[in-house]
Amino acid sequence: MSIRCSGKLRKHCVPRLPRLFRTASAVLILAGIVGSATARAAVVERIVLRVNDQIATALDYESQLADRRQAIRMAEMPEDRRTELMADVGLQVFREIYEDLLLRSRAHQLGLFATEAEVAAAVQSSRDRMGISSDEEMEQALRASGMTLEQLADKMRAGILVQQVVGREIRSKIEIGDEVLRKVYREHEAELTVPEGRRVEEVVIREEQTPSAEDRQQLVADLRREIDAGESFGEVVARWSETGVTTGVIDLGWVERGHLASDLDAALWAMEGGEFSEPIEAGGGTHLLHVTEYREAAVRPFDEVRDALLASERDRRMADAYTQYLRDLEAGAYIQMTLPPEAAGFEGLSLDSTASAQ
Repeated sequence: MSIRCSGKLRKHCVPRLPRLFRTASAVLILAGIVGSATARAAVVERIVLRVNDQIATALDYESQLADRRQAIRMAEMPEDRRTELMADVGLQVFREIYEDLLLRSRAHQLGLFATEAEVAAAVQSSRDRMGISSDEEMEQALRASGMTLEQLADKMRAGILVQQVVGREIRSKIEIGDEVLRKVYREHEAELTVPEGRRVEEVVIREEQTPSAEDRQQLVADLRREIDAGESFGEVVARWSETGVTTGVIDLGWVERGHLASDLDAALWAMEGGEFSEPIEAGGGTHLLHVTEYREAAVRPFDEVRDALLASERDRRMADAYTQYLRDLEAGAYIQMTLPPEAAGFEGLSLDSTASAQ
């Protein structure tokens, strides 16, 4: 049984394995199967969960659990986070299987099905994401994981059915108009505010070429006189940089408060208009800041952020609706559980405040 790390189930997933795991490990991620065939055969084929017409066996659970543990071990994360995930992994995997069976049972009730073209596209998409480019490499990876292509296709088919249920029964029923979005916009103006900024470039009189701070200050004054005489900042600096006395023009882009080293930041924000800062002694020599544009703080226009607001609000509503939908399915389902020791304490979703969020 494959529990896909997307949408609602994403919070229980761990970071994807590095791209170098492109053969056996790739299919382990795709299919949720790890360990040798001998090890898997040792797991008794007893039913640990039944939801209406759908079942999960001890083999399903142990395979998924082994895969998740392996992914946690290989993922880059702080050790305290790894320990936390390992402590809870048995219960989390059982919860995901439980949710999966609720949705697959509903798919059967609705008469949904995945076409062969959809399954083939899903398999190909997974191959592409994992960097498996040839049929030979795919066959090698499948053999290494003890799977067949048909078994992988079955897992993809089950995942497609789950997505069909979510799309038909949850996502399609979420409607968000501009009136709602404008309310969200007003409530989050602080987050949507573009802070005050200044577009900055600089030149540095190199300390290694001119060790004396007094001499560097005089060079800045000379450079400014040439600019005041009519040459552009870029032209003057380009000529000076050829001698090695200065750097070239360094484009710092849009700069907000606190983005520069403290001495440079203080000088920049002490400017009240104008193009040039006072000379600043800082790392590498004497710096001269050139401000080419000023930007006042402003809230981004609604039309500019509408699509992002829509996506965020849809995700929020999906999370709430998905959790409630699963609990409604649970309330009307025939369920039998024989909990594996690692999933001890699982009592279903209606009593579980950590049920997944889409």
